[in-house]
Parts: sequence; structure tokens; C-alpha cells
Amino acid sequence: WEMDSGRCFRIERRAFERNGLMILRQTTEIGGKLSFVFYVKVCNDPGPQPIPVQSRGYTALAGVDSAPDNLGKPDLCAARDLGYPTKRDTWLDTNEAEMKMHNTLVSSHFANVCDNGFEVHDNPVGGPLS
Repeated sequence: WEMDSGRCFRIERRAFERNGLMILRQTTEIGGKLSFVFYVKVCNDPGPQPIPVQSRGYTALAGVDSAPDNLGKPDLCAARDLGYPTKRDTWLDTNEAEMKMHNTLVSSHFANVCDNGFEVHDNPVGGPLS
């Protein structure tokens, strides 16, 4: 849709290490305005070699209003959920037992994907799941 709409946008991803954590900064530019989403790395699977930085190995960090810049000065900005202006789904917050049950079901299912766990053929660190 974006390509056919006549609107121009650009996405840039940069990964850097801070205090032992790998952080991914995804910058989106639309109409001259920049928005940032910060992620923290949660998966060490290197994934396909041609694409070294992928957001699937990261999880989004919570937003902070007027977050400080690299000099410590507050940058006047408002934190928004990724789906803004749609209100955040709080189902997971209020149904913790159900969430844990789903987590157990999903994890036990994927543990049986293949005989050797997530190993794929001759790749000992795993690979794409079909």
C-alpha cells in the first residue's frame, strides 16, 4: 500500500550495545518527521546472513515521555504504543493465568517440531521453521 500511495517513507535500523544489552533503534521517516522505536535483543539466533539486523530477535521497550537525548537533556516527546491511537489491549494484563496456559501450550508444541529440537539439518543453531 505504501508504495502505491505516493507517500515516501524510509526505515533505518541500527544495533548497538549498552551496559551489556544489545539495543536496536528503528527509525521511521515519513514526511520529514522521524519516529523511533527501541528494542532490546532477546534472541541470539543469527538468522539469515544477508540480513544481520532483524527485529524478530528483539522486543520493543516501553516508551517514556520526554526521554533524554545522548547529552541527558529531555527531548520533548510523547511515548505512544505502536498501534496508536488505538488503545493498548490490556487482555494480557488482566488474564495472567490464561496467558501462562497459552505460553505452556505453545512452548510444548514447538518443543516437538522436530526430533532434535530446533536444529535444522546441518545447522546446529537452528533455522527457519516451516
